Formats: sequence, C-alpha cells, structure tokens
Amino acid sequence: LIVVLLFATPAFAYLPNSVLGAIILVALRGLLLQVLDAKEYASIKAADFYVWLISFVATLVFNVTIGIIIALAANFAVIIIRTSRPSIQLLGWIPGTEIYRDEERVEDAFEIEGVIIMRFNASLYFSNARFLQDRALAAVRNSDQDNVHSFILDCNPINDVDTAGVKMLLELRRDLKKENVTLYLAVCKAAVRDVLKRGGFYEDEGSKYLFVSLHDAVIFAVH
Repeated sequence: LIVVLLFATPAFAYLPNSVLGAIILVALRGLLLQVLDAKEYASIKAADFYVWLISFVATLVFNVTIGIIIALAANFAVIIIRTSRPSIQLLGWIPGTEIYRDEERVEDAFEIEGVIIMRFNASLYFSNARFLQDRALAAVRNSDQDNVHSFILDCNPINDVDTAGVKMLLELRRDLKKENVTLYLAVCKAAVRDVLKRGGFYEDEGSKYLFVSLHDAVIFAVH
C-alpha cells in the first residue's frame, strides 16, 4: 500500500471518479458490513449500540480522525455514566442458607425484619458517593417495614474508595443514626479498610460495625 501511494498515484490521476469511488467502497467494505452487527449490539447492550452508531455516523459525515475522536468521547461518556450511577440491589436472605440475593430477581429471597441490606456494584468515589447516600437514605425512609433498625452495606464489589467516599460514609452513619438506624459494613476488602481507617471511620468504635461476611453482619444486627 505504501509503495502504491508513493509511486503509483499518478496512474490513478486519470481514472474516472466513479472508478475511484468503487475502489474506496471496496476498501471500506469491511466497515460498511459492520452495519449488520448493529442488531446484535442493540440486543446485547443498548449503550454499546449507541456508541457504535455515533462513531459510525461521525466517520461517514466527517472523516476517520474525527470519527475516532468522537468514538473515544462517547466511550468515556458511557464509562462516566456507568460509574457515577452504578447498579444497586436490595438483598434478601434465602432461608436455610447464608446466601443473600437480589430481591427483585430471586423469588426465594426474603426481607429480614428490621434490616435493610444493600449492595453497591462499583468502587466508591466522588462521582457516585452522593448517589449511594441518597439511595441508602431513601431505602430506609421508604421501607415497607416500620421498625428498621439496621442498614447493612455489602462492600464486596467495592474495590476502592476515595476521600469523598469515606466522608460520605461518615455522613451516612450520622444521618442513619438520626433515624435510629445503625450502619454496618460487610465484606470490605483490605485496601478499602485501610482507607476507612485513615479517614477516621474506625473512630467512635466504628470498627465494631465491620464484618468479614454478610451473614455475620446480619446475625449481629438481628441479635
């Protein structure tokens, strides 16, 4: 290809535009055939389809360079949205086991009297800390239970936490205390526990409310 571009371009100078267009279409055949994959993208993950669509249209309307830039920007936007508003589930206990599952997905998962269990499926940092706080308080205040006394946060999916996340947890603990609800953290990774300790979460006997397993936290809260 490089040899053609350097030495053979004069041979193409007198070709009709229709022939040159045909050459370009053949070269872009692979790109155009990706249209057939659009349905698959849409059925698997809608966000991926929209990113593909934006990238495809931008490349056709502008050029490859601008198309790549817009595609990168679209991907970054999707990542920011996903991390700032991650999925959150309220968990229920499967009787006779130490297993807790999403109440909406698993019919056999039941609420525990007086206890709300929430799983946060992302690392906790400044972009999503307020989102978690709002959802946690809403879960307590809008609960069908009249005697909620414990809120357990399943930290297993949380791989990292920043300063804003620690401050939010301290604030959430104070807000829940005003509602006569105790905050418990379960299954915190070592790196997360280190940041919590440096951020002052362990003060005022805060370490008493961290548990190795979700089931241990539930047993302690219930009894």
